[in-house]
Amino acid sequence: MAFKGLRFTLNGEVREIAWSSFLLSEADELRRFTGWSRNEWIDALFDDHPDAIRFAWWLGNKRNGTPIEGKISDIDFDLGEFEVDAVEEPDEAPVKGAEGSDLPTGPPAE
Repeated sequence: MAFKGLRFTLNGEVREIAWSSFLLSEADELRRFTGWSRNEWIDALFDDHPDAIRFAWWLGNKRNGTPIEGKISDIDFDLGEFEVDAVEEPDEAPVKGAEGSDLPTGPPAE
């Protein structure tokens, strides 16, 4: 499985972010608010650090087109209602070579 992104759920509302995209402006905001790099943020997020969770919800809403007004530090909710999950995508099936392959390599048998 390949890591694709993160899914945040709060009171039934779901926000997903793709890991392949992280704007410099988002990285700057993360560094300003927490002092962390993206990888440090992920570690803190799975350790239930409040600032990591605040930033996650802020970022998820920003990317969902529902930006949160005000300061990130003002975000407050019941930690027990928040869930974070890694979103993975299946690895592509390996393509077998001609030897030992189930794929046809010549004209159909008659």
